[in-house]
Amino acid sequence: MFTKQVLKSPQKAMILSAGMGSRLRPLTLEIPKPLMPICLVPILSLHFANLSSIGIRSIVVNTHYMASEIREFIESISVPMGISISYEPKILGTGGGISAVRDFWAGQEAAVIINSDILTDYDLIAPYYEHLRQANHVTMLLHRHPYIRGVSVDDEMNIKGFKNGHMAFTGIHYIAGEILEKMPARPFHIIDFYNSLINDGFKIKGIMAKGSLWYDIGSLEIYLKAQLDLLKQNITIPQFGQICNPLIADDAIIHQGVQLKGSVAVGSGAVIGNNASLTDCIVWDGGMVEPDEILESCIVTPLNRIFIPLTDNG
Repeated sequence: MFTKQVLKSPQKAMILSAGMGSRLRPLTLEIPKPLMPICLVPILSLHFANLSSIGIRSIVVNTHYMASEIREFIESISVPMGISISYEPKILGTGGGISAVRDFWAGQEAAVIINSDILTDYDLIAPYYEHLRQANHVTMLLHRHPYIRGVSVDDEMNIKGFKNGHMAFTGIHYIAGEILEKMPARPFHIIDFYNSLINDGFKIKGIMAKGSLWYDIGSLEIYLKAQLDLLKQNITIPQFGQICNPLIADDAIIHQGVQLKGSVAVGSGAVIGNNASLTDCIVWDGGMVEPDEILESCIVTPLNRIFIPLTDNG
């Protein structure tokens, strides 16, 4: 007689948010990377909504750069989950940040970890249950990407290394409770730790991601390209509704004679002057475009105009 395995739903997750966002400068001189708007919505809000949809009830966000701005944002919003903040006076790395909140994980079968700078519609719950069913020590959500590679796996999706493979890590992973307890209490990078686990014979496996949307928005080009793509597709984001093109905040001011071409988003309190022309542009909250100004492939903030040439490497 077979006994059906009862799998518990995930309850806790961590969003890694302590990075400096150096590749996104000068944008990250104005706001931290986790608060960068994606089609007018801070990416941290998108993560909160996504994790809430799979049943997560408690989230920890680690911070370092512009930590007070992230704290103020979190304290200003209402979400159906508890959110705690782990401030790192010195950056602890992608592994040290997880280890630093070991008390947060107490009693959890597995931790759900997601990088703050990815934008995705990948299914997060099925890999979690598969992680439990296979009794993996670590499960990494993988995919095939035309420009990002490195993870090598065998025919059974056992991860063998992180240098010469043809798979890409999505920035989403699941860590068994017993492995969380083995993590050192010091700064370290999670990939280095996973390499040591593989060498010690632990079960580190990959699962192919299911979904169609994934961007690493850690660079200026991909940050812009991701939004232009979303606007073109008119997709619906759960809890935020459909993204229409052009996407214009209710209180944005668009003066007479303005031309909006390609994909355009205009944020709250932004002003577009008479006869201005915008092609494939994102205007942040409070941004201003002068009358008769012509902008293309540009991000307009309250302090900057960032012109970003786009290639096919997205």
